[in-house]
Amino acid sequence: MGLHLYLKRLTLTVAATFATVGLAFATTPPTQPEKGPGGAEYAITTAQVKKEAVGAGADQVFIFRPTAGFTGPRPVVVFAHAYDAFNPLLYGAWIDHLVRRGSIVVFPRYQLDQRTVRADYLQRATNGVKAAMAALGADADASKVAYVGHAAGGNILANLAVNPELWKPKLLFALMPGNSWGNRYQAVKLDDLGKLPSDMIIMTLIAEIDRTTRDTDARRMIRESSSIPASHKLLIRLYTDTHGTPSMVSTHLAPLAKNPDYEMDKILGVAAPPAPQLDAKGRPKKLPPGPARIVSPQPEYFGGAEVDGVDWFCFWKTLDIAMPLAFAGEDALAIRKDPNLTLMGVWSDGWPVKRFGVETPREKPAQAEAPPEPAKPAPATAARRPVRR
Repeated sequence: MGLHLYLKRLTLTVAATFATVGLAFATTPPTQPEKGPGGAEYAITTAQVKKEAVGAGADQVFIFRPTAGFTGPRPVVVFAHAYDAFNPLLYGAWIDHLVRRGSIVVFPRYQLDQRTVRADYLQRATNGVKAAMAALGADADASKVAYVGHAAGGNILANLAVNPELWKPKLLFALMPGNSWGNRYQAVKLDDLGKLPSDMIIMTLIAEIDRTTRDTDARRMIRESSSIPASHKLLIRLYTDTHGTPSMVSTHLAPLAKNPDYEMDKILGVAAPPAPQLDAKGRPKKLPPGPARIVSPQPEYFGGAEVDGVDWFCFWKTLDIAMPLAFAGEDALAIRKDPNLTLMGVWSDGWPVKRFGVETPREKPAQAEAPPEPAKPAPATAARRPVRR
């Protein structure tokens, strides 16, 4: 073997060794806590979660509830998805977490597919929740209801919260809500936020890297919900931390958390769509004429929808802390006082993950009544000149 070839192989071997060592000692993100809010301590298994669909089309609603481990009526979480994310699989890990901790999750579909007109979302979601209320009956504890919505789902649930025909929520958690702007074909409008229940807690969340909904509607919900006192409001700012690999990123799609056990095709009892057939050039072949097939949205369309520390330490933990306090009649200040609320765990090297921020708006000072104006003196009567006769 020539010296040149020997040195080349030696260099490659050393480089590969250092790469392996680097991967072995790379800083990794925190894992799910064993206990507590956001933790992995569950009373039942995923197999003990009943998964069913009620209704059809865009009026359809998915219901998930525990079949063991709990007695009596259960708290309800109405969970509204982002645009085109109507497959419960995309939020399956979070849904599984909630049900295995004792809640019923109601997941209105409100979209048949991308062709569903946005102006119809609210009515479709209303129909789905009504169907769930009828199906659950006394199994649902109507005094313990939380609304959780992502993106367009946040706007939809803010509107549903004022509907007297539906469950009255004690908590509204809107993650990256939007968008209420735009024309009638693109916007998911917000109704009069001043009509929201005055005893409800409202929490909105802003992602650091979100060019889809930004912070417009999150701030608008806090600002315009005039019937709700400031002590019942929280605005959460979630940040990205790139200290380790993979990074813990705060994006518009961060609340997605997949779990294949919640695939809508399995729940509906239909076969998953076949993989596309490719031609010699690697292009999908045209399908033969036949009935239209609604394809369930998959994680690949949404950046993978992976479950990570942002889910456990922010979204899941915050809701786990907030729900029992809201159901007990506490305000948002009680949620904020929890010493573990903003903690995001630690990287494998012991460095703490960047905390998320929490803001409570200030109460507007009551306007002092203006002092009464002093009485104006009566105008002097002008003296009349004597009249000569």
